[in-house]
Amino acid sequence: QNCKLFAMCQGRLPNQTSTSKMLKSINFVTNRFREVPPDKAKAQLLCWKPSTEGLIYARLDAGRHKMTAAQMATAITGDDYDPGMTKRELIVLMRERGMEFFAGMDWGFSHNFAVVVGVRDGARMFIIEAFEIPELDPAEKIQVCDGRIKAWQPTIFADPESPADIKLFKKSGYRMRSWKKTKGSVREGIDVVRVKVFPVLSKVPELYFLKGDIGVTLLFERLTTYHWRIDPAGNVINPPIPDDTDDDGCDAQAGQGEHADERAAAEVDRAPGVDGHDDHQCAHIEKEQPH
Repeated sequence: QNCKLFAMCQGRLPNQTSTSKMLKSINFVTNRFREVPPDKAKAQLLCWKPSTEGLIYARLDAGRHKMTAAQMATAITGDDYDPGMTKRELIVLMRERGMEFFAGMDWGFSHNFAVVVGVRDGARMFIIEAFEIPELDPAEKIQVCDGRIKAWQPTIFADPESPADIKLFKKSGYRMRSWKKTKGSVREGIDVVRVKVFPVLSKVPELYFLKGDIGVTLLFERLTTYHWRIDPAGNVINPPIPDDTDDDGCDAQAGQGEHADERAAAEVDRAPGVDGHDDHQCAHIEKEQPH
């Protein structure tokens, strides 16, 4: 009676016998349950099938939303390509066609510095680059971006909570778009991405991820487990708030997708020394409203 583990074992454990040295004390087990969210406890500690309840992008599916470089190229042009087409070759094709590149940037003060880059083709968005890196100072963030995205001359929508970093990126030759974060920014950005994942009218996805790319694969995994905060009873809290566990790439993704749609009517705030060619752009997960 009054066993702290009864809710999990339902009375099954008292009749079990084992001499395994891997067994842990009741206090150890209960403390582990307290350290993780209820959904993770169910999936990892109890080995239950992960629930889709509370997932933000529950309709995101690898079979529908992942494409190889060749598949993306075919979707864009209608032509057939070598199945072994590389990411570099895909980007060359996209730039030759004058396609617009977008990216989201999350500064990661207490988490990772995260960047997500997508390329727009009409209503569709192809995610071709993503990375998360911890413990970078401003100069290191610029150094990383110089080596990975600067050649694309992206227009960047970064989290406005760090104006000093934004100013530094501008001085380093990046085009940074201004936007205002409001109380409903996070939810509005998420809603835009959800519509891209599963459009209401066509049911044909408008958001695709580059298959086989390490960074994009990690982002996809983050998105498929991204969920609303839940209470101890396992219910989504009201009003819904995204859980901030490993959410850096998710933040960058939502803004990237949203501002790609806004780009056509928005004026680019160009950085000094950058020409007027708009072949790359960026955005941030949370609702970014251009001035």
